[in-house]
Amino acid sequence: TASVAEGDRLLAIPVDCCWTVEAARAHPSLAELGDAVLDAITPPNLLALHLLLVRAGPAPTAAASAGDRCRYEHLKVLATTPIDALWDWSEAELREHLAGSKWALAPSWARQDTLADLEEWSQYAPLADLFRECGIDAAHFLWAHKVINSRMMVFTRAEDEGGDLHLIGPGADMFNHSIDVPLESRGGMGLERVGT
Repeated sequence: TASVAEGDRLLAIPVDCCWTVEAARAHPSLAELGDAVLDAITPPNLLALHLLLVRAGPAPTAAASAGDRCRYEHLKVLATTPIDALWDWSEAELREHLAGSKWALAPSWARQDTLADLEEWSQYAPLADLFRECGIDAAHFLWAHKVINSRMMVFTRAEDEGGDLHLIGPGADMFNHSIDVPLESRGGMGLERVGT
């Protein structure tokens, strides 16, 4: 391992290889729904649907775009990576670790909201058909949202530049902090991990 100096570039991911709203809308199964429907789906839900459609679909051909091939390879890694979320915790674990905190209630609310989104979209026949064809159920939808909740980043852009950019960058999740990295105090800001 080597130390990294401030300003050094560690990773560059072309936006075309990322999971974005634009890439989701370009997926043939979603594009078929039309702009009016897609405009009504939140960016996190669009990314979740894109993840699930790529997961359910065949491997891209050699003629596919570099972005489609990159996202597919990233998905193969995601599909085999355990992703823990607070909504996976039991009520006893939440009480033990989050007693007295508003965060003790947040996981069940977030899970209910996510499942309510799935239920709402399942009332729309073209999406219900798509879910059925691709085997998308509550467990898959929750998995996709665990990916979104743990990996999605939002970059602020001006409205004339397309508004906020929601994305998951393949490889960016390798920068999650390791619990093995020592804690140090920096500039009176409390303890923080000084590596990844």
